[in-house]
Amino acid sequence: MTKNISRVKAVRPGEAPYTLIVTWTDKRRTTIDMTGVVARSERFTALREPDAFNDVEVITHGWGIGWGCGLDYAAQSLDRLAREQEPMTGDDFARWQNGLALSNQETADVLGVTLSTVKNYRRKKGALPAVVTIACSALAEDRTAFFAHFRPRHAGRPRVKAAG
Repeated sequence: MTKNISRVKAVRPGEAPYTLIVTWTDKRRTTIDMTGVVARSERFTALREPDAFNDVEVITHGWGIGWGCGLDYAAQSLDRLAREQEPMTGDDFARWQNGLALSNQETADVLGVTLSTVKNYRRKKGALPAVVTIACSALAEDRTAFFAHFRPRHAGRPRVKAAG
């Protein structure tokens, strides 16, 4: 499945430190927090200075962003960062569950929670706990991780073994 990769139309520093306001060619506008990238990637230590971080622009016809110090970040990676930072609502959770064709009980089993917790997640209007969002994202992105934790459930009661 080929994913349509959006390019960056415009970028500017956000109000909070290490955040960017990105306008995409598909008309989305996202605020991306790059604190983790700047704090944990040795490659980006030069951006710890606010003036260096704020000196950002669109490069290579929107396929990335770059800073005056010569560092760059690909649009695809920036988009992934933005999507990972989006909160997950109950409706998003239900779409994730349906996308993987999971019953409520299978979902509870995969996530290691109770059936009532899954039902509560599906009804929630606000953001779900970050750990749930992270787990759901990882399971949707990595089929091997999903297969490692998925155990199908079959409708009905388990069969009783005959005494022998």
